[in-house]
Formats: sequence, C-alpha cells, structure tokens
Amino acid sequence: MRDFAPAWLALVAGWLISGAAAGWFWREAEQVDRRRFDAAVTNLLEHLDTRTERYAEQLERLADYVTGQDRVSTEVWEELLRRIEPMSNLPGFVELAYATNVALPTHDEIEARRRGDLQKFYPDPLTAAMCAQWRNGTPVTAAETEAWISQPPKKQRWWRIQNGRMCSSLRRNLVGPRGQPMSAVGLFVPVFARDLTEFAGLLPAGRQEELRAFRCRGVLIGMLGWDAFLKTSMPGGTEQVAFDAFVGVEDGAPLTADTWMSRDGLAAPPPLAPGFNPRFRKAQGWPFYRTRWQLVFHSTPAFDRQSTRYRAWVALVGGMTLTSLMAGMLAVEVRGRHRQTLVSDRLQEALLGLESARRERERLSHDLHDGTIQSLYALQLGLSRAADQARGTQPWLGVRLAEYRQNLTAMIGELRGYILRHEAEDGPKGDLGGVLASLVDRLRSTTESELRTEISADAARRLSGPQAVHLANLAREALSNSMRHAQARHIHVALRMEDDRVVLEISDDGRGFAPLLAPQGGFGLTSMRRRAAEAGGELDLNSRPGQGCRIRVTVPTSGEEGPQD
Repeated sequence: MRDFAPAWLALVAGWLISGAAAGWFWREAEQVDRRRFDAAVTNLLEHLDTRTERYAEQLERLADYVTGQDRVSTEVWEELLRRIEPMSNLPGFVELAYATNVALPTHDEIEARRRGDLQKFYPDPLTAAMCAQWRNGTPVTAAETEAWISQPPKKQRWWRIQNGRMCSSLRRNLVGPRGQPMSAVGLFVPVFARDLTEFAGLLPAGRQEELRAFRCRGVLIGMLGWDAFLKTSMPGGTEQVAFDAFVGVEDGAPLTADTWMSRDGLAAPPPLAPGFNPRFRKAQGWPFYRTRWQLVFHSTPAFDRQSTRYRAWVALVGGMTLTSLMAGMLAVEVRGRHRQTLVSDRLQEALLGLESARRERERLSHDLHDGTIQSLYALQLGLSRAADQARGTQPWLGVRLAEYRQNLTAMIGELRGYILRHEAEDGPKGDLGGVLASLVDRLRSTTESELRTEISADAARRLSGPQAVHLANLAREALSNSMRHAQARHIHVALRMEDDRVVLEISDDGRGFAPLLAPQGGFGLTSMRRRAAEAGGELDLNSRPGQGCRIRVTVPTSGEEGPQD
C-alpha cells in the first residue's frame, strides 16, 4: 500500500480542489441569482404601480365626466358605458356602477334654511340608489353591490373619503362566469356637487368636513378583478418570479387566507401552502389607495432553470472524475512498475538458476570426460587386445569382439559430441536422419532382429535442433523396448513428411501388450510422451498382445528448414 501513496494523495487532493471549486461556483451562483431575483421584484413593483395608476386615471376621468352631468340617470349611465366601451378600454374591471345619493338636499332647501340652525340641515345617514351596472361576466346583482357599499367592512361610512380622493376597499369575493370564485377590490371615486361649496364658510371651525355629507352626489364604483388585472397588466417573461397579494395587511401582520387575492385554479395561497419552500422569497409592503397590501414574491422552477448553479455540479463531478482517472492511471503505473520489479526479480532468479544449471552441466561434462570416457577408453583398449588375441585361436570371437569395439568407439564419439555441443552452448543440433541411421547400424550388430529404415532427408531438415534431440531420444527408448521386451523379428523405423507435419514411426512384430494394463512403475512410456510433448507433437501408441506394437509421433512444422550441421 505504501507504493500507492502518490495515487491516494493525488485522489484526495483532486477531490478537495474539486469541492472547493464547486463551493466557489455555488456561492457565486447564489449571489447572481439573488441579484436577478431582486431586479425582477423591483421590475414587477414598478410595473404594478404604473398599471394601477393607469386604471385609477381611467376611473378618475370617468368620474370627471359624471361630475359634469346635471343628473345621472340610468339612461345617461348606459349611454356613457356604450361610449367608453369598458370591455376594451377598462379590461381589468369586472364591474362598473354608479350609486346616487338620494338624500342630497337641493340648493333651495339649503338657502331657505341657512339663516337658521345649520345643525338641523345635516341629513340622516345617507342612502344610495344604484344606477344600471356594467358587469364583465360576473353574475352579481345590483342589490348585492348596493348592500355591500352600504356597509363596507371597517368603514363607518363609504362616502367619508379623506380630501375627496379615490380610495380602495378590502377584498370582495365574486363568482366568475364558470362559477369559480373571484377576488376583487373596489375603487371608490366620490362625485360632489359644485354649487354647495359656498356653505363651507357657514360651518363652525373644524366642522367643514361635515359639509361633504350635503355635497356628495354619489360614488363611482370600479370593481377591479384580480385575475383580470394580472392578465391584462403583467408584462411578458415574468414566469421566473411570481407573487401573491394579501389586501388589508399591515407590515409585520400575519398572512391569512381571508386576505389573499385568490387566483383561478388555486385553492390555497402558495405562501401558506404546506411544503412551500422556494429558493428566494420576499415580502414587500404595497400601498394601494389608502389600503395597505402585502406582496409576497417568490422564485419559480423556471427561475432555477436559468441559474448558473449547474457550473458547481460540473466542477464537482468533472473534477472528481478527472481526478479519479488520473489517480487510476497513476495507480496502474505504480502497479505496472511493481509487477515489472517482480518479473525482473523472477528473471534474475531464472538467470541464476540457468547459471547454476550451466555450471552443473560443465561439471557433468568434465566428469564424463575425465571419468566415464576414460573408463570407456580403457575398456576399448581391453577389447582391442582381446580381439587380437582371439583371432589366432577363435576367429569368429575376434570378429565379434571387434564389432563390440566399434560400437564402443561410436558410443565414445556420441559422448564426446554431447560434451562439445554443451560446451559450445549453441543448443543441440544435428541431422536426425543420420542419428537414426547410425543408431540402427550399431544395434544390428547386437541383435538378431531385422532392422529396416525409411528416412526422409526433407523431413529431417524440417525439424529444429531441440525437436531432433527429443525425437532421437524417443527413438532410442522405443528401439530399446522392442529389442528387450518385444522379442520382435522385424523392426521398422520411418521418418517422413505428411502434409506439413513430420512423422516418426517405429513398429515391430513382437509380443505386443495392452497399453491400459502396462506397468505403472516404469518410465519408458511416460518419458516418450513427455518428449513428444516437449517437441510440440503428439504420440500415438497402438499395440495388442501377440500383434506387435506401433509408436507414431506427429510433429507440426512451420515449413522452414531447421539449422543443420
């Protein structure tokens, strides 16, 4: 594990750097998104102020026109609505109406009484009669509107408006054309009689405001539908920031569903809905013609989709992935070096083993040269003397001893060749055909069996040096078995080519045997199979009791001729 310390260090450092970069991108994205949200809120507030002022101006102009009329009857009101076309010019209003003050005294009545006690001239609580209404798809009756303006919530009297200016009401619930609930607020514009202003000086100090009860001719009512107002006044491209309005709520007061200006399709205000937790939220007080509103702005999923926070995730995931790849490559390199070291150590061990084997081989060569070959030389000299002595008395014995001496001379030559080949360290080389021919010639003088050979020089050239050595040793073992155990009369040795393979075949007509019942303690068959495998070939043994034996070795070749001496 100590070797992998650089990879672990690179991995941990890369992850820490990726996390730090992701945190920086996240903080920057939060600041940018906060500025975007604040800018969107400011833009919406400015647009709301502009649009509400425009609607108020339209209603004020209508009130100015009504003020200029001597008498506003139902016919006059209907003609006025036909001329202004409220469906097109006042699309945010779902209801327009005019309430006439039926308790207004005439000028003559006030003139007749002005010399008396003016307190007696104060009218009773004012009553109103509704002119014909324009209703923009809302199934509300004139009686409902009249009852509502007669007793408005939190207002002692609807005509008492400070300085005679426009004022707004609290929320009013209407029913839309499809039966859905609608939220609306009323905009009241008082209409005063001009010919009663001269009586303002007759009132005691501080009582001039009460003269409005005499002067008020009526009130123009514009019912502003919240959904209609939003659809006709909100700018396009505001889907990233939404807001909800709560009417009649002072700053810091709790928000309730009773004060919420509902929208179509929503049963509960999002700011009060369970689980409502937008990324950005801001409550803003908003004055609306002497009524205090609370606007709650909040971000939407579309706002989050425009956020640059994805850069933080890209930095985190990309950095960690790149770091993991680099650490993995470093770990692979360390592992490769470690395996290279192991392979180098094993190669060093193998070289040491080969060196030890070479020294052992040299020792064996010296032992063979100094011991075995010298002993064979002595035996050869003894056979030579015995052959010379036997020629005079027993000629046939002399001939046989001379043959034995020749065989011994050939054996000494093979041992010397083995020693010379290994001392040269060029590996075993030689002509397998010549080796087989020499082997068969030596064996003919030591056995009564008939030995025949069929050797292909082309097949012998196709074998490499190690293959030739393995096949030569295998042939010695097979011939020895045939001569010692099979009691064969005929032995046949063949080396030939079959397609791209070299075939060595040794057959006899001896006693044969059952391969499955062969003794398990011997090394002959096991050694021949091992040598065939080391030569890269396969051994096929075919024998039956009383029917001889055939050994066939097949060695594939590459088609190139091997090195020859």
